Amino acid sequence: MPTAEEMNRGFDAVKYWAEFKDYNAKPVQHGLLIDYEFCTNCHSCELACQMHLGLPAEQWGIKTLEYGPIKDVNGKWEWTYVPMPTDLCDGCADRTKEGRLPMCVHHCQAGVMFYGPIEELAKKAAEKPKMVLFTLDEREEA
Repeated sequence: MPTAEEMNRGFDAVKYWAEFKDYNAKPVQHGLLIDYEFCTNCHSCELACQMHLGLPAEQWGIKTLEYGPIKDVNGKWEWTYVPMPTDLCDGCADRTKEGRLPMCVHHCQAGVMFYGPIEELAKKAAEKPKMVLFTLDEREEA
């Protein structure tokens, strides 16, 4: 709570409550939701993550997997790309702590990646098929 001195100096209550942390609140687990119906395999997420984490070539924090092209039993062609976080993904903890999006979401050219609390993302995933939800570890600060 603000002290009397802070109140007298023009304490910024809006800023205080914006930065307020309820230490009794349970931590909210976050995740990545990917609408793989429209992923174009542009690799923007991979490169943005790789550069942010300073990873060498052939090391990835997120990697786009490919399925197809394949013709299904109904004669319809399928060619799907799904960006998948690897064990090197830290969810861009440094960025999300500041209220910013993870690099992969920020740089997604197709706008098919979403970051947020698992409960909200699960509701969004239920709205349409071809969505996949990845949970991200909440890592402790060293």
